This record gives sequence, C-alpha cells and structure tokens, in this order.
Amino acid sequence: MRSTSGDRSSGRAGFTIVELAIVLIISSILIGFAVPRLQEAFQRREVTGVRDGIVLMAAQARARAMEQAETIEFRLDTDDSVAVILDSGDTIDILRFGNELGIGAEADSAVIRLCYTPRGFATTPCSTALGGPMDVVFSRGGIESTVEIWTLGQLRKQ
Repeated sequence: MRSTSGDRSSGRAGFTIVELAIVLIISSILIGFAVPRLQEAFQRREVTGVRDGIVLMAAQARARAMEQAETIEFRLDTDDSVAVILDSGDTIDILRFGNELGIGAEADSAVIRLCYTPRGFATTPCSTALGGPMDVVFSRGGIESTVEIWTLGQLRKQ
C-alpha cells in the first residue's frame, strides 16, 4: 500500500523566477522592435485608406450623375482637408480626413472641383481646369500616398 502523506512528486510544478524574468526580458525586447513598425503600418493604412476613400467618392459621384442623368459635383478641398459630393448644392457625402484623422493633402490647386455630367465626364466650366494629370498627395508623419486626377475626372491611385 502506498502512503499518501509527505510524498512529493519528482517533477516540477511551475517556473522559477529566473525563467520568468528571462521570458519577460525577451518579450519586452521583441515588443520594442514590433511596436514602432506596427504604428507605422497603421499610419500607412490610414493614409492609403483616405486616398482610397477619395477615389471611391469620385466614382460614387460619377455613378450618381450617370444614374440620375444630372450633373453631380465632387469637391476636394486640400486646405480644409475635406472631400464632398454635392447634388444641386445639397451635401450627399462628406469625408473630413484632416480633423478626424490628421491627414493633410497637397495639390497644385487648393480646391479641386469635378462636375460629372450624365455621360460620366467631368467637364468645364464647373470643373477645375486640368491641363494634364494633377497629383494630390495625402500625408501624415512622413507617410505619403498619391492619387492622380486626369483631364476628364478619372482618378488613379499611384
């Protein structure tokens, strides 16, 4: 018969303080390398997300103009960092990327207006005069993403 009193198993039941300290030190070193890269990845995703949102809004304005057979205006204000879709002066959609996300925009023109006709083209006199492609650069903390606006209102990501 086996006695149950005073028997201790020969295997260890836990970790020593030294083992836990080594694991914590190695973990903190790895986290120290990973956190800045994660922050940069999040910032990059926010900047490209704004760029993609601008391209999507322009496509939405174009589709709405063709669907409703009327002129729809897409306006990108680089000074105020705001993009707006307007239908006869009424705001349909708005993206405030400056105040909400801290992302700035730079272009040759402070306000870019694209008035999409029922045929799906952005034409003058309403639209900003585009003699050729115009780049709009979105940036935050040294991270940049560019969209190119072409003559008839096409937007392309770069």
